[in-house]
Amino acid sequence: MKKIKAPALIDSSWFDIYTQGALDCCALMAEQSGSRPARDFTRCIIGPWSHGENFGELPVDGECPKGAFLDPLRRKFRLGLLAEPERDPLPGMARYTYFMFGRSEWRTSECWPPAGAAETAFFLDSGGAANSLYGDGVLSSSGPAAGEGCDVFISDPRNPVPTGGGHFICVVNGSHDQTEIEKRADVLVYTSAPLDEDLEVAGRVKVVLYAASTARDCDFAAKLVDVFPDGRAFNLADGIIRAAHRKSMAVRELLVPGEVEEYEIDLWSIANCFRQGHRIRLEIAGSNFPQMARNNQTGSDPASDTELKIARQTVYHDRLRPSRLILPVMR
Repeated sequence: MKKIKAPALIDSSWFDIYTQGALDCCALMAEQSGSRPARDFTRCIIGPWSHGENFGELPVDGECPKGAFLDPLRRKFRLGLLAEPERDPLPGMARYTYFMFGRSEWRTSECWPPAGAAETAFFLDSGGAANSLYGDGVLSSSGPAAGEGCDVFISDPRNPVPTGGGHFICVVNGSHDQTEIEKRADVLVYTSAPLDEDLEVAGRVKVVLYAASTARDCDFAAKLVDVFPDGRAFNLADGIIRAAHRKSMAVRELLVPGEVEEYEIDLWSIANCFRQGHRIRLEIAGSNFPQMARNNQTGSDPASDTELKIARQTVYHDRLRPSRLILPVMR
């Protein structure tokens, strides 16, 4: 970072492949870049788009064409720096400008996550049958129930859970109704009660999962969903972790079949207002294909393995193993 002397106008979108990278890069430049203009003038804009214009089916009030919004700012930023390199080309503009889904509003902040965002846990719970949209999976802020609660699903790499939206550019991206995917028995679905009031989240989302597998290696995928009163369920953020790299991306450590491990799944950042009457939903699955390469679940070298193996996955949610969704709730 210290080698970067020029300010940057960093733009991305909530369903782009660079979303979190853009936010992280802006923060690093503000703290560590090698000149005062680079530290003080750098800005980040995160809009309601994908890598291109379209962001899917998530309802948004009004229109906000990507080019029409960004091009004037890019031009002003570039020409201002060329004319006066030591002067802020966008005076009065906050460090971060981001779009808040649910309210269809642009917001600003001097830091990310915004001031006032507090990590809030929503715990997974069920009667042991959270499989599919029709199961009994619950998200609750009151904490997991006593006892040894768990849910089981079968992960079959011959029939992976399909990608239904999200980041990336070579598969379906953006936000789409997840209902058909949530009908699958190999997708665990945990849903909150209808909200009594609006709930705004802005910042990084993560899932802490306690799980065991019959395989030596497997994946756990998580997806945050906004459920509308009419039942439509729109994806907002997603993430995945490969079990063999649960502790380190540099070191591969296979599982002991049946042994419970703790996983932290990074879903990147989002800004969304879950409106009154909406419900918060978390999906847990063993794949998100073809957005992410399927795991053969054999434990062999994934670069050369040709065998496919079915695995039985158990997700635990009790007081000793409190699997949970962590949202950055705006106070």
